[in-house]
Amino acid sequence: MVPTDKESFDTLQKLQDYLVTRTPQPCGLNSKSFRMPKTAEGRPTRQNAPNLFLDGDTLAVFEQVPWREQHAAAASAGLTRDEALLHLRRLLERTAFL
Repeated sequence: MVPTDKESFDTLQKLQDYLVTRTPQPCGLNSKSFRMPKTAEGRPTRQNAPNLFLDGDTLAVFEQVPWREQHAAAASAGLTRDEALLHLRRLLERTAFL
């Protein structure tokens, strides 16, 4: 867990939401349903998963998608492509020595 400022968190959360819904997930897994609260039997509850965390694996996909898709994802978060990459690099710098 790495602390981040509110502005970066909000913009990266919007970027993450776009990437979860618009990019193919490995093996068809859905990161949102994986994080959904479950009952003792393992069945998902009807509650939505809290949006309190950023998924680094999902955000790392941003650098791997095609250039046009990067622009569309950044625009959905209210950023330019360069601003989105800057936010991701700042997050990477904070986790470099963990």
